[in-house]
Amino acid sequence: MLSLMLVVVGLLEAGTYYVSTSGDDSWPGTSSSPWRHISYGVGKLGPGDTLVVLAGNYGDEQVNVNFGGRPDAPIVIRGEPPG
Repeated sequence: MLSLMLVVVGLLEAGTYYVSTSGDDSWPGTSSSPWRHISYGVGKLGPGDTLVVLAGNYGDEQVNVNFGGRPDAPIVIRGEPPG
């Protein structure tokens, strides 16, 4: 019972966050108030989270990913869907 509760709580905390070249890292990372830097967004992710990278030129930004999610809650980093 306890393990089921922990899984449900973990899933409730998962979120989708956004990065845009017109964003600001002091913003909450929502679709209407995205973060500015991919590296900042990656640093905020936890198990079950998704980071959507909106279209734009992010320059020479380097991103190091040295963590992972869990089998039941992967971390996803993806580009904005075309269209």
